[in-house]
Amino acid sequence: MLSFQTQSHFDEVYDCLTQAYESHMDDFEGQYGYLSDADFDQMSDQLGFVDEQPLIDFESALGFNSYRRQMAIALTAFLAGGGDPEYAPETAFEDDVMEAMVNSYGAVMVGGRINMVNEHGDAISFCDCATYEHYIADPIGFDLNDSCVVVTKELTPYCSSELPPCVCCNDYGKEKGGETFDNEQRKITWTLMFRYRGNQWWVVQAGSRAIAKIRGWKAHGSGWKPMKMRMLASAYGDFHDVLCKDPGDIYTSSKCKKRKTVVATAVLPNFGDPRRTFRSGEPKDKWQFRFDGDCSSTSLSHYHALTFDPAPCN
Repeated sequence: MLSFQTQSHFDEVYDCLTQAYESHMDDFEGQYGYLSDADFDQMSDQLGFVDEQPLIDFESALGFNSYRRQMAIALTAFLAGGGDPEYAPETAFEDDVMEAMVNSYGAVMVGGRINMVNEHGDAISFCDCATYEHYIADPIGFDLNDSCVVVTKELTPYCSSELPPCVCCNDYGKEKGGETFDNEQRKITWTLMFRYRGNQWWVVQAGSRAIAKIRGWKAHGSGWKPMKMRMLASAYGDFHDVLCKDPGDIYTSSKCKKRKTVVATAVLPNFGDPRRTFRSGEPKDKWQFRFDGDCSSTSLSHYHALTFDPAPCN
């Protein structure tokens, strides 16, 4: 497990690693981005270009078995078994860089506390190694009410008859989907999610976030493999306070790259109470793929609004 003296130390390393990763990817796109998606992806294969090389170098230098590596192994095995990318193994984190900085259980030490995100998306902080190891050994039987443990759970709906016509909000929501095209030789899968994971300094990727992710795939034998293609992801919508009132400014985030995966993350403003909530149908995304030229094209776009069944109002 990696250990960082302070949150600012952790953030500094994360920012540095992100810059190295983005520069690595942008340099390759800068050289060959003029090629069609199919030729661009083929060129990457021919040259043996490894997207994650800066992250692999980081892990190797530290002799570190990361969550990113574990998820990469799981995805490879899943696809080798003929799995549909729409049902690929889920990750608890937003990006590969963060996955490279936490161990195979999703944990990292910051400021003397061990902080992790489990498979359910819960943020858990342990005051010492012994308690953390006890949890890892028996996560089902472990008592999360232990005085050494602090837990921030997602999915806390707020609903009130004071909000006509009886509207409800959540601080967590997620939808996934996919679409095949080019005679079923290519595929994209997408995820739209919003979530609040606490605002304490120890919480990994804390605060309220809206996330749009799109991934490219190509037919490979009887199954699929990741494919680089030009894709755009946008996350946008309205947010509300913790009581599902007072909508704030519209948030938006967009990213367009020739990548296997494109992620747009909007980190929402923190006004006093850091928890922001969302009404069903208000978090939205836009996917764009299978187009020529730059990212200014508006053809072949897909729009989606995340909806969820609110809790019944009393």
